[in-house]
Amino acid sequence: MQPVVRAAPPPKGRDDAPPLPLRPALLYFAQFTAFASPGRFLSVFLRAYGLSDAAIGAVLAAPSVLSLGSLVAGGLFADATPSGPVLTILGGNGVSLAFFLALAVTPALPPPARLPWVASAVTGAKVSRALVNPVIDAYTLRYLAATAAGDSNGGDNSRAVAAAKARYGVERAAGAVAWAATSLALGAAIDAVGFRVVYAFRLVTTAAVMWLVVWAFYLRGARPAGGGGREAHPLVAAPPPPAAAYGAADATPAEDTSATAVAVAPADAVATPSAGAAAAPPAPLQSGGAFAFATSLLCSPYSAVFLAAVMILNVGTALVGNLVFLFWVGDLHASSFLCGVSVVITVICEVPLFVVAPWLSRRLSAPAMLLIAMACYVVQVAVYVCISDPRYVLFVEPLHGVTFSLMNIATVAEASRLAPPHLQATGQAFISVVRTVGTIVGTVGGSAVMQWAGSTVAYGVAGVLVATAAVVYGLVAWIERRHGGVVGVDLAD
Repeated sequence: MQPVVRAAPPPKGRDDAPPLPLRPALLYFAQFTAFASPGRFLSVFLRAYGLSDAAIGAVLAAPSVLSLGSLVAGGLFADATPSGPVLTILGGNGVSLAFFLALAVTPALPPPARLPWVASAVTGAKVSRALVNPVIDAYTLRYLAATAAGDSNGGDNSRAVAAAKARYGVERAAGAVAWAATSLALGAAIDAVGFRVVYAFRLVTTAAVMWLVVWAFYLRGARPAGGGGREAHPLVAAPPPPAAAYGAADATPAEDTSATAVAVAPADAVATPSAGAAAAPPAPLQSGGAFAFATSLLCSPYSAVFLAAVMILNVGTALVGNLVFLFWVGDLHASSFLCGVSVVITVICEVPLFVVAPWLSRRLSAPAMLLIAMACYVVQVAVYVCISDPRYVLFVEPLHGVTFSLMNIATVAEASRLAPPHLQATGQAFISVVRTVGTIVGTVGGSAVMQWAGSTVAYGVAGVLVATAAVVYGLVAWIERRHGGVVGVDLAD
């Protein structure tokens, strides 16, 4: 009698799968509402305590240095622990809030103690906050993949999953809207009553985020376990095993991150690979660890130059994201409300690009999106060098929206493509590390140049660096494509 090998049952359809606990758009909206307090106002907030531009740069860069390790650790924890993503979000928010509220006692301290106190509080707040964003990005991709898997009814859904992941920008746009609305409201409130309003707003919004997560994943999103207890939603649990663990031809492909039960054959069955499974190419680093993945990112000349270009662009954007309000308020004498309006204008351009990300991904590769982002940055800082009226900055702020959105879409997509299924959060964390290195260099170097040579020199130098990096990266990408290399895989592929 021939042994029988049972094929795995098809994935659950939408109707019989447990409901997804929380749409990422809502999570992004709540999270960025909390993080926008103080957001880009932090540099002006620190200047109010008497810190110089160089000291502000050092204070803002210190947490970025510590984040280099915590980002990877947070990603590994989120990937390896069943409740890792939820615990990382809750812990990151709670610890960040505690450190930030510690700043409230700064005025009561003697002047010599203020700088180390402020540095410690800001470092703790920003390091713990840095753990959250890569985990939310990874959860968003898993959510979108699971949604596509639920609609596949057991067929080959690899392209459907990839197309679903291209809708990342649609979900992420909610965070941009929250950031803009909060920045505008905070700008008006700071002008009216001072910076103390920031503490109350951060407390309320962080509490709202933590309650939302607990409600969605542990109350609404939980389902009864066999013994009458409760277990986390499948999306909270660890990611599915690699594709090699599936012994049937219709097993879930590597891109599919939905929970799929695999039938167990009888004890006397002999598992033989099917023709479809034998023909499928092995996924890269399917069972490799984080070190092997990190090493692979530097093996290809194109990948190394891509990471370098991302880092240098973040050197430039650090001067906009962390220090530009110092330039506007200190040199151009802008009001806090005008600073808030500038964020709204940025997001007005940013949100549509996130929304049309699936359409963009069918027409632009990751290198093309990154090069457009770099070109927009160069134009933006060139205008900064030439203006003296703060109202004119509003005309170029939409360019920052283009830079940020296209850079974000391109880097998240590349991280998802390069990382194996069991290291998705770790992959996002590695890209965040590269961006953080650029932020450290830009914040420390930019603040020092701003103090000793002026803001126009700082932005001029940043523009030259980004322009040079864009030329080198564009040339390498063109050469790689001409020689048949894989360059900037589209998000929908």
